[in-house]
Amino acid sequence: MQIIQISDMHITEDSNLDLIKDKIRKLYIALKETLTNVDQTVLCILGDIVDKGNAKLYKKASDILYYMKEIFEEFNPTFEFTPGNHDLCNCPYSHPIPEKCPDTKCTLEHYNNFVKNFDSSYDHTYTLLRKEYDDVDLLLANSVHHGNCKYGLLDFEALRMIELQKPTLLVTHHTFLSESDTDIAPIRNAYKLFDEIEKKEIIGVLHGHTHGYKDITIGNKCRVIGVGPFLKDIPNINNQANLVTVTPSGIQKVLNYFYRSDLDQYVSRSVYTRDNSLYKGSNIEKLYYEIVSDAKNTGVIPNFHLNINMSFKEFNDEIERIFHEDINTAKMWQDTEQVPESLYYNHGQYMKYNNITAIDFIIKELKSKATSSRAIIPLINFEMVVKSGDGFLPSFDLVQFGFLAEDRTHLLATLYLRALEVRHFLKINLCEIYLMCKQIADEIRSIERININIFAFKAQYKETFGCFKRAEIDRIDESEIVLLLKEDLKSIVHLLEEKRDLNETVIENKGMTSFFKALQAINKRRTIKTEILQQAKSILDIMEKLKSEREKTSNYTLIHQIESQVNEQFNKIIEMLREGDIYEY
Repeated sequence: MQIIQISDMHITEDSNLDLIKDKIRKLYIALKETLTNVDQTVLCILGDIVDKGNAKLYKKASDILYYMKEIFEEFNPTFEFTPGNHDLCNCPYSHPIPEKCPDTKCTLEHYNNFVKNFDSSYDHTYTLLRKEYDDVDLLLANSVHHGNCKYGLLDFEALRMIELQKPTLLVTHHTFLSESDTDIAPIRNAYKLFDEIEKKEIIGVLHGHTHGYKDITIGNKCRVIGVGPFLKDIPNINNQANLVTVTPSGIQKVLNYFYRSDLDQYVSRSVYTRDNSLYKGSNIEKLYYEIVSDAKNTGVIPNFHLNINMSFKEFNDEIERIFHEDINTAKMWQDTEQVPESLYYNHGQYMKYNNITAIDFIIKELKSKATSSRAIIPLINFEMVVKSGDGFLPSFDLVQFGFLAEDRTHLLATLYLRALEVRHFLKINLCEIYLMCKQIADEIRSIERININIFAFKAQYKETFGCFKRAEIDRIDESEIVLLLKEDLKSIVHLLEEKRDLNETVIENKGMTSFFKALQAINKRRTIKTEILQQAKSILDIMEKLKSEREKTSNYTLIHQIESQVNEQFNKIIEMLREGDIYEY
């Protein structure tokens, strides 16, 4: 989602429509270089549309907003609104308004009618209104619902009671913090709101009513992003707008666009870019989907760090609930007796020495010394790295366990990986930690909490990834493939689909070589269609190219391009075989 954050237009009788439209056009020119048609575009107008509650000016405001809608049309923007203190109309007082305004005749009726021109579903009775979008929802918060234009106030009880279904941004007019000793306008109940914002895990707050870009943090990751006035003239303050990029894991980037009258154009500056390497919390499911979303959007997360700190029972319950289908796969990866036939290798084969399993050693070490720094399981050494080439080498390189103190209640687990695939393999790795910690806890019953740290040199997302599962076509010989080609083409199609979908990081072409040879063998007795033979050879060639490139580079973009070509070649031959006839007539 990309949000254009605009506030404090303060349209007056003297506002020149032509000049304002020209300014909007110049903002569009500056923004269009960054906006995309892929992401949803939202124009958030955060209040103080008109100046000093002058209801007559909403007609002029409508003209301005219609022009804004028209000029950004190619990005199909949605408008969202929250009212500001100047949007309260019919105030019986002439300015300045008394510090304690006792009157309740101020109304948002004119503002509400204005908003309905751009959002027919707008609910004028709201104090909090949740607006649903694809990945991130917006929570519109009316900070003038109490009818007093002197200060902001949010409906705390409504915030406490609302249930948020997705990652959510809170959008309001007033700021949380005073800008000067005489500033009484900020939200009065801000302090207790902070606790509720943390509990609800709201990922960000957007607001106006400030003299310039502001950026603070509530809790671990809720960014509070303020924006200065879009049109109002304030000495030494540039008119401005923000472009805020948001994903389910939070605010990713903020570009501040400010108008320079000497250049007669908007100039941008990057004021915030999220560090996507650290993921921290106790909600495993939420963390997992944040990581997957970020890796999918960015391709690679360098210096990845995941920290999970929670009660041991909750950790076990969460893993069993979320990843129950992956626990059996993790058991195969941890098997110290044999490598399952369905895997090329497993971690368990590196976790045994002289009939002593690694986890037995860990338990013995921690029983004798709770804070030992020797309760460590290294799965690789330098010799293995040197000899590996581009062959199989565990990414699960080292895991260490220990206790925070001698009472053995707080278990620490640290895992280092040289590389991590997050959509498929992260689930397995978490289940492996779960299995190991469970074995430790079976022998050391005092464990109450767990603190897990997973580090990876780089983490990446793959839509399809076989997690080093051996394709069945690589486990059968040429004679079986010959038989299937003659009698059961559907099974051949299934074998090829499985091979394609495993998306191997270490290229194994044994099965596809046998497949090609099987076609050649049949071709000696009965002519195989030329295009099928050529396509089988093309697959071997592109697989060899992918293998060669993997040996030379770990460039994700280049490798991904060749992987796409491999998939395309597999799809072609699969479609040929689906026709049900492999022979020339």
